[in-house]
Parts: sequence; C-alpha cells; structure tokens
Amino acid sequence: MDSSDAGGVAAKHGFLYQDCVAALTVAQMLFDKKMHSVGFEVTDDIDVEWDTHVEFIQVKGAADKSWTPTVISECDKRKSTTGGRSKTIPDSSIIHKQMLLVDRPINQCQFRIVTTQDPKSGLDYLINERGKRKEKATARNALIQDLDKRMKSFVAPRGNDVKHWVDAAWWQVMHTIDHIELKALRLIRRAASDVAGISLGNDEDVEAIWRDILLTITKKSALSRKIHCANDKTYFRHDLLVWFRGEVAHYEKHSHERTKIYVKRLPLQILLPLKALPSPTGKPTRSGQVLHQEFSVGKYRYGHIAEAFCEWLDEVLLLPREIADLARLGTRQRYQVLVERIKAHSQAFEELLGRVLLHSAIRHERESQPIPATLYTEHPSGLKLLDNVHIVVNAPQPDELWIGISHILDATSEPSDLIKTLREDLYNHVRDHIDETRQRILHVKEDSYLLAHDVDDILNVGRSFSVHGSRYQFKIFFGYDTAVPCNLAPIESYQDQLVAEATGLLNDFCDDMADHHVHELHVSVYLYPVPSLDELSKKIQEKLSELR
Repeated sequence: MDSSDAGGVAAKHGFLYQDCVAALTVAQMLFDKKMHSVGFEVTDDIDVEWDTHVEFIQVKGAADKSWTPTVISECDKRKSTTGGRSKTIPDSSIIHKQMLLVDRPINQCQFRIVTTQDPKSGLDYLINERGKRKEKATARNALIQDLDKRMKSFVAPRGNDVKHWVDAAWWQVMHTIDHIELKALRLIRRAASDVAGISLGNDEDVEAIWRDILLTITKKSALSRKIHCANDKTYFRHDLLVWFRGEVAHYEKHSHERTKIYVKRLPLQILLPLKALPSPTGKPTRSGQVLHQEFSVGKYRYGHIAEAFCEWLDEVLLLPREIADLARLGTRQRYQVLVERIKAHSQAFEELLGRVLLHSAIRHERESQPIPATLYTEHPSGLKLLDNVHIVVNAPQPDELWIGISHILDATSEPSDLIKTLREDLYNHVRDHIDETRQRILHVKEDSYLLAHDVDDILNVGRSFSVHGSRYQFKIFFGYDTAVPCNLAPIESYQDQLVAEATGLLNDFCDDMADHHVHELHVSVYLYPVPSLDELSKKIQEKLSELR
C-alpha cells in the first residue's frame, strides 16, 4: 500500500503560512505607530492591538478550500465514539468563534480573515477595505441577511451581532507564502532606510532579518498559554524597533550607502544640561533648560566649545544632499567646500554662533532630524527668527516639529528686556506668518534624507495651526554674559547662582502667561549664561580662521 504524507505536509504548510502572515504583520508594525503590539495564538490566530481597537485575525492556509457563506457559518461536527451520528458543536463556526472573542465594547473590535483563495457567493464584498464600502450597500445588506439567516440571528454575549461582524470584518487574500515573503522583504528594506536610516545593499541581509522575525514569531506562537502569559506571546512595537535598529546596524558594514545622513551622526556635545526649569506659572506649555560648560583646572572650557562648534558646521551650513555628496569626496575637497560656506557666513558671526549652539542642543536632547531651511523673518529689533527646524520622531505618539530661535545677547542690551522682545516677536510671527512657515518647511524638507515621519499632517495649511499646536515645540536659545563671578567657590555655589539668574530670566519671559491668549503655544527656553561672550566669540573665530 502506498504511503501518503499529504495530511502532514498540508498541516505544516498551514502553520508556516500562518507564521508568515504574522511576521508580515510585525513588519508592517515597523511603520505604523498606531499598531502597539501583535500577539500570536493568544486569543485568535493573530491579535493586533491598535491605539483605538483590537483586531482578531483568523488565518486559513488551505490551498484548495472553497470559501463560501456556508463554510464560514457552519458549525463543526464531533464524531461519535460509539459509531452513532456526529453531533454539531454549538457556536463553532469561523464567524461564531470570532464574534465570541469580543471582550470589550464592540466598537473597539475588528476582525480579519486571511486566506490563499478568494471568497465566493457574496463574501467577496468583504475584500473591500472597511472604509471603502459606502457604494456597496446592496451587497452588504444581502450578505448580512444571508449570514444572519444561516446563523439563526446569533448574538454574542457582548451584544455584537452578524451585522456588526460584517461591518467590522475584512477578508484579505494572499495567495502564496512567496507572495507574503516578497511583501515583507520590501517592507524590511524600506524600513532599514526610513526607520533605521541605513540602506541595506545585500539581499542576504534583508532575508536574514526576515528569517529572524519569522523565527521569533514561530517560537512565541508555540509557547503554551497554560504556562506563559499573553505578553510572552506578544511582540510589542517598542521592542521591535529597538531590536530592528540594532539588527540593521549589525549589517551596516555591508552597506556602502547611507542616505539618512543624520542617523547616529552626533558630533561632540557643545553645552551640557545643568538644570531643567519648570514653568513659573505652572502651565505645562512653558519650561526652561539651563545649559553650561565646565571649568578645567580653573579655566572655562572655551577651547572645547570651539572644537565642538566646528564639528557641527557641516550640518548647519550644508544641505543634506550636499553632506551626502561630500561623503563621497576626498578630505581636501570636503574641506574646501566647507571653508567657502564659512566665508559666506563670516559677516553674521553672532547669528551663526547662536544657530549652531541651538542646533547642537536640540540634536542631543532628542536625536532629532534637522530640516535645513531659510525661514528668517527680519524684525525692527534686529532679531532673526526661525533658524532651526527639527523633526522629533516619537514612538508611539505622533511626531513633533521643533522650531528654533536663537539669539546671542550683545553687551549693550538688558537681558530681561530682550528676552521679552524675543517672546513678542515669536508670538507675532505665529499670529501672522505660521501658515507661510508651514508651507515653506513642507516645501524644503528632503524626505529621502530623513527617517519616516508623520509631520506632513501638521504642515498641511488646509487645517488651522491650532488643531495640531501641541505637536509644535518652539525652542528659544538665549546666550548672555552672566553676572555671576566665575571665581566663586565651591563650584556648586557658582552653578546654583547661574540657575537662580536663569530662573529670573525665565520668569521675565513668562510674566504674560496669566492673561495672554497665546499660552497654548508650547515654548521652551534654553538659557546659556557664559562668563564672557566676547572671549567665547574670539576663541571660536580663531578656530574658524584656522580652517580658512
């Protein structure tokens, strides 16, 4: 008698197909921050926890199955052990099982069925994505009526009925495992560039990451629910991103091209955070940060600031495509380009000084993605606004846009007066020009050099700035000569007085918060008290002259 392994092969194919669908879902989570986690064999075959709902996914890998209303609504039968007639298992159809999974308000539950074959006999209505069915009301009503009749108007304990299941369900068809793998490999390659900032040149590297994801899914899905908790069988987006970035970095040595030039490119920190200052009015939309540099053997570290300052010049003075192009040139050619750009800014040194210090502070605070943009607005006071724009990628929250303003105080101005002028200029700009600014940023940002982000939503001037105002952070850098004697000892007393001095300036900045209608703007002030701005400027200009 011929032996057959058809049953075993089919079963193994089904398990592999299900794991591949799960792994593809995990790969999609790299991009979609609305996806919080993917669980495997926890409740349904796959459970996706979104920010607003849970999606229960049933995976059917049979290659020769005919999917009809009868198949998905008909209950299973249990064979009799005594040779009698088989008995029907109540509420055991695919639809029954999914409806019974609802464990929260029904508007927070959705369903998906994934198969290798297209559904038939009215079920093809479900192939349309949930939000694209408005013009198919006739097909919807016919399907609801048919399934409701077959299921004898079944209503689950949570009150969800067949109508709810039809509206909450989506039928996804992926014909082969190869089809799934190709989609996943494309996602992983794109995520390596857009999420991790590294272009993977070798197909083998991309395939290795896919295999690792698949192996992790297989292991998690095989864990016993009796022994392990749901978290053990779940892949969380935060953990995925940490692992993925580390894995891509591991393969970076094989990559000859890095298009996301700001990733892992943090030059020396110029200034150090000394003290975070809360809002003096208690409003969360205002805060401050005192920045400083240390003394070394009794001398203020002007030399370190000058050295670190020069390391940031290419990020501030060059466009991302220029940085990428220069990376391919020799040292002498890169040097000549940067020297020419420094000469072009030599007439506005104070402006360059503030811009670089603010740029470095923002980048080190959140490893932001800068957008080189000319957004200056001239004011009668001589201030220039909006010289720094950065995308801050958040997970899982929406990304933010940080817009920076810098000013280095000259010796003839009073700090408390000028910081208020700076504040009023910011308010006026937001009132009168924020839509122009948003359009400008949207136009100049070069996404091919940036990690994947979602700030396009808040840059769309079709909606009011106030709609997304909380996703904008205005960062003001204010450098000034401190009145605190630098020979004050011990160092803790010196630093305490720096903080007290800066706190007074922040209080001055926020003194309009009680009745000012722009309190909804999120503003943070970097306060940098320096022993001598004149000495700092001289040291940096000496360093720049060496470059020339």
